Amino acid sequence: MQKERVAYILEKLDQKGRVLVSELSRELHVSEMTIRLDLRLLSDQGLVRRVHGGAERAGESLYKGDIRQNLYRNAAAKLAIAKAAVRQIHPGDALLVDDSSTCLYLLRQIKKDPSLGVTVYTNSILAAAELLDTPHIHLFLIGGECSRNLAATSGPAAEQELAAIRADHCIIGANGVSPEAGVSVIGYSQMKIKQAMLTASRNHILLADSHKFNLQFLSVVCPLSDIDLLITDSDSSEELLAPYLKQTAVLRA
Repeated sequence: MQKERVAYILEKLDQKGRVLVSELSRELHVSEMTIRLDLRLLSDQGLVRRVHGGAERAGESLYKGDIRQNLYRNAAAKLAIAKAAVRQIHPGDALLVDDSSTCLYLLRQIKKDPSLGVTVYTNSILAAAELLDTPHIHLFLIGGECSRNLAATSGPAAEQELAAIRADHCIIGANGVSPEAGVSVIGYSQMKIKQAMLTASRNHILLADSHKFNLQFLSVVCPLSDIDLLITDSDSSEELLAPYLKQTAVLRA
């Protein structure tokens, strides 16, 4: 299955930084043509850069430490979620988008579609760099203190700036989501800026792959009932989703 191959390729890229078509063909027991098609897909998503005989990780100088690891972890699920999320967006929308890795996948989908003329407010420095040369996106980078490992801004200055914004959609990620605790993250500053984004928007969308389900962290962003739509991947079973559906709408990518 392509989904499993793509996840394997991204894991190899995270470990080695570079992959060869011939090696992947042997390891995955498929033809070199199949691997080239997989790499073309990843290249179109901006995740790899094609080189002679294979591919290398795109943007390695940017994706360091925690951010780099998060970007490639569960990449196939994040890509599927991003493709489902982009269908919730319409031309002219104003979006508040946080610094989560799944949201970066979403912004890459928006970047690929010139018909989606939108306004994007984000605290993610990586996202801002990604969108700089995209003419159909009106881009605003939220100011504040820069967290180096997250490559994102937060703090009182960022929260104050958000207080003056009114967006159509707030789109956030999380470290954990559960029916009991709601949406939670590891860091206090992340919690505060996500809360400010929710307050500054009309519609709240949470992007969370199934690995985040039934996890709870100390910094609780909001109860699940404050989320208008939870978008997750197809690996989420009906049994797993049942308690979530009692509190919010759920879309499986």
